[in-house]
Amino acid sequence: MYDGTTGAWKVIWVNPVTGAENHLVGRRVGNEVVQEGRCADGSLIRWSFIDIAPDSFTWRGERSTDDGATWILEREFFGRRMAGPAAGAGE
Repeated sequence: MYDGTTGAWKVIWVNPVTGAENHLVGRRVGNEVVQEGRCADGSLIRWSFIDIAPDSFTWRGERSTDDGATWILEREFFGRRMAGPAAGAGE
């Protein structure tokens, strides 16, 4: 949900396997979108959407156990937009 008063997105992600919740705040940083929050154990998490293009992006999930001095890359996904039906198809 975008919060116009803070200029940031409030993000709640619920892990479908464990039920764990992550609450993050997302902001545009240059050409990227960066979401930051904390895990239940107190470690920092940072989810970044980078290399954003009209048909693709990279998502990186990082964690820091030393209050942001160092970050460990835990996940990286490469997303591509699927081609939709051609304009006027099925009409």
